[in-house]
Amino acid sequence: MGNWKGKPRYDLKSFAPPLNVSRSAVEEFYKCPRCFWLHFIEGWAHVSTPGYPINTGIDGMAKAEFDIVRKLGLRHRLMPDNKWRASNHADIDDWRNTWKGVRALFAKGNIELHGAVDDIWVQGNGKLVVVDYKATCSQSGKYTKEWLFETRPYITRQMAIYKAILKEMGEDVAMSGIILYYNGESRKSSFDGVMNFSSHVIKVDPAKGDMSHPDRGVERANNAWVKKITDEIWDCVNLTAPPAAASDCEYCDRLAVIPAKYP
Repeated sequence: MGNWKGKPRYDLKSFAPPLNVSRSAVEEFYKCPRCFWLHFIEGWAHVSTPGYPINTGIDGMAKAEFDIVRKLGLRHRLMPDNKWRASNHADIDDWRNTWKGVRALFAKGNIELHGAVDDIWVQGNGKLVVVDYKATCSQSGKYTKEWLFETRPYITRQMAIYKAILKEMGEDVAMSGIILYYNGESRKSSFDGVMNFSSHVIKVDPAKGDMSHPDRGVERANNAWVKKITDEIWDCVNLTAPPAAASDCEYCDRLAVIPAKYP
C-alpha cells in the first residue's frame, strides 16, 4: 500500500455524513476494495508517484483556449456541431475548480461524490456536454470510441461519474460526452525545443461500451452503475475488517509475497 500512514478518512465513532469520496477514490475502489478500505479506514495510501507537469500544462493551455471562445460566444473549430458552444453556466468556474468541483449525494445521502470537470460545452438544445482533456504521445494512430473502451476504460468510468453527479445536481446532461485527445508528434527529424500536437475529438457515451473486471464481470458505465458502486463503497467502509483483495491487484499481490520471502 505505502510506507506512510496518514489520517483515516472515515471513523465510525466520530463520523457525521456525508463521506466525501472523489472520482479518483471511486476508481481506487473499483480496482481493489481492499486498497480502498485500507486507505479510508487505516490511512494507508498507495506510494505517491511523480506528477505529470507536461500534461497539466497542456490541460491549462486547452482551458485557456476554450475560455477565449467562451467569452466571445463563438464555436470552437473542434466542436462537432455548429450550434455547440463552451458553456457559460454561472457555476462553470467552480465546476472546474479542484477544491470545489461538481458534487452530489449518493448512497442515501451518506456519500458526497465529487470531482472537477475539465470543461462543459452546451449543445444547441441546451443540454450540457461533459468534456475531458487528455494528452499523450503515441504512435497508435487510433482515436475512436472503440479504442477508448478497449484500452482506456477508466476514462469512460470517469465520464460516467461526472455525468451522474451533474444529473443528480439537476442539470440537463447530454448522453454523450467529449474526450479531447492531444497527441504529441514525436517523429520529427529535429526537436528544436518544440513539440507539435494533433487534436482528436472522441464523442462517446460511456453507457454504450462494455468494461470488464476479473472480479466484477462485464458492466456498463451508466448512471445506475455509479449509484450501485457508491452503495458498495458505503458498505465497504462500514466493514470491521478489510475485504478481499482484487484478484489482479498489483499492490496487494506484491505485499502478499514479501512476508513469505522475508519472514
